[in-house]
Amino acid sequence: MRKGVKFSVGIWSFGPTVERFCPSGYREDMPVEKRLEQASKIEGLGGIEYHYPQELSEKNVDKIKELSKSYGLKIVIVAPNLFSEPKWAKGALSASNEKTRKEAIQRVKAGIDLSKELGAAVCIWPGQDGYDYPFQVDYRAMWDRFTKSVKECAEHRTDVKIALEYKMGEPKTHILLATVGKTLNLIQEIGLNNLGVNVDFGHAFMAYENLAESIVLISRYNRLYHTHFNDSFAHFDDDMIVGTVHFWETLELLYWLQEVEYNGWYGLDLFPYREDPVKAVQQSIRNVEFMMDLLEKVDRKELREILEEGEATNMQLILRKMLGEKRIETK
Repeated sequence: MRKGVKFSVGIWSFGPTVERFCPSGYREDMPVEKRLEQASKIEGLGGIEYHYPQELSEKNVDKIKELSKSYGLKIVIVAPNLFSEPKWAKGALSASNEKTRKEAIQRVKAGIDLSKELGAAVCIWPGQDGYDYPFQVDYRAMWDRFTKSVKECAEHRTDVKIALEYKMGEPKTHILLATVGKTLNLIQEIGLNNLGVNVDFGHAFMAYENLAESIVLISRYNRLYHTHFNDSFAHFDDDMIVGTVHFWETLELLYWLQEVEYNGWYGLDLFPYREDPVKAVQQSIRNVEFMMDLLEKVDRKELREILEEGEATNMQLILRKMLGEKRIETK
């Protein structure tokens, strides 16, 4: 375990990994207690993230607290589930139906209350707040409802951090919080200090974002509240083992997380359909630690100088040096 680096994982990573081609999932749907037992086998893992109220609720919180403590796993994130029930089909926090919208707001507030009790943060992913077709919604009214709902939730307890997680699409073809820019715009409009961003790597790749730049942009406003490490081929939210596709982009991201002095959790949001979840999480942690080791092999002053000059060809020498090249080559 690296000093000062805290890894957490979503408890859903140990679930049945359901998909539309295999609706029963690829493995047994174990209870939360069994999933925690699996998570406890992972070296370097220090935190767990839960959906509310499916995996963590007022009904089981005492039992989960006790189990988590016994395994040395801190409850890091409570994520109100606003996406997996039919009632959210036409929106949750942005729903035009007032009853549905109030139910969504109340769920978030209840999740915030639970987070306060646990010393955790809240993560809101508004997966059903969006639209599918042209001429389907009134964009002005939808954004107005969504903004007011998020503000009401954030005002409920201003001493609890709320991280907004953006994504281009899925389950809706267009989700309102699609990009880092839209998310920061909403946060700036609302103007509450407890609102920040959770950057999910796969979501950012879908938006054709450079992770490192997005991290730096968010950090300019001190709004980087959480991270969700994974990987993908950018066409879909694959939630693969970290660093298996976008190796260099992830390496650059880790460099900039250090530069902006990020001290939050390195969250893992994986969906290992056909892989052993314990191994998938473990290898993700190993890959991140390996990349951090690579960054320690280069002179930071030299690296910064090359970044300042903006010469990509000179940077290749540094990158190969990270990977162990011994040949002496002049710029």
